[in-house]
Amino acid sequence: MKTLLKIIDKIAKKQGSDIFEVFAVYLANLTSWYDNFEKITSTIFDLNELNEKEIEALKNFFEMLKNEDLHEDFVEDMSKFIEDEKEVAKKLAMYFVTFLPPDALESQDAEKIRESLKHYPQEISEIIIKALESLSIVEIDEIDKKYKREILKNVIKMIVILYQVMKILGEKNESF
Repeated sequence: MKTLLKIIDKIAKKQGSDIFEVFAVYLANLTSWYDNFEKITSTIFDLNELNEKEIEALKNFFEMLKNEDLHEDFVEDMSKFIEDEKEVAKKLAMYFVTFLPPDALESQDAEKIRESLKHYPQEISEIIIKALESLSIVEIDEIDKKYKREILKNVIKMIVILYQVMKILGEKNESF
């Protein structure tokens, strides 16, 4: 898995992105039950600039996220790519866009965001709020880098767990 993550990060950086953006965008779409690889990938990359091996690596990463139960090793491996904590926080926050209506997102009002999440089960909305609050903490300059990295690892873990929960709920209730 480490090798695949290195390849994905290299492909992403070649086109001005990184592994965290790919991770967030892929999982956000999968959480929304949208799994058209080419269309999702084209939102991040110019597919015409990728060779067959790069596209195949991206497909493998996409399928891994879609079909495997990602464990602690995945979170640990992803955390090794953290360079700029604030930038990673912004990219991970992209995952949560799928849960928020545009007006709540644009308002950046904590109460409006909380209110918009009430149609989800309480446990899900609490995870989303906790993750977003954690990501905002990473923006504080006075916090030591090692704590920021730990926060980001926890958010990656929350994203993986939330995706798995939504996947299970979606399988039980297709209209969710």
